Amino acid sequence: MHGCLFLRGGRLLLLAAGLLLGNQAAAAEEDSAAWTMRDERFTHPLKAGTPVCITNLVGDVRVRETVDPSLTVVAMIQQRREDPRRAVITRGDVLPCQLEATFPGDAPADLYPPGRAPRVDLTVMVPPGAAITIVTAGGRIEAKGVSGDVTARSDTGCIVIRTP
Repeated sequence: MHGCLFLRGGRLLLLAAGLLLGNQAAAAEEDSAAWTMRDERFTHPLKAGTPVCITNLVGDVRVRETVDPSLTVVAMIQQRREDPRRAVITRGDVLPCQLEATFPGDAPADLYPPGRAPRVDLTVMVPPGAAITIVTAGGRIEAKGVSGDVTARSDTGCIVIRTP
């Protein structure tokens, strides 16, 4: 009988592990339901060769070149549904053209678990010859196929630059 208990114990251990993993999956599913994702897009006229400075301390930045004389921005915004703040993407017409993504103000206390925070990931299409400066805190920086100079700085994020 003792051996039978051992086998049942082993089965119970597997069952307990399955329940634990199931609970974690359910918590992750419940957690993902508490988050919202939306995109914002805009196009801003910009002459070829105009320098562009991008600051995003709350997410990643990807830059590509386009033939259009404009700056096109696609922002993917992720945050908890209970967070009343709205992401702000500012752009300035002063040379260089400045673009910045922020979440103004403080999040409600205990809304975000440690290691999780709202984020804004930017994809920016720049006109040919634009000198680009990109700054992130922990976000990834990726610039591909741009003909202008690229300067990139991230405190802890990966930086990938591929230019002709």
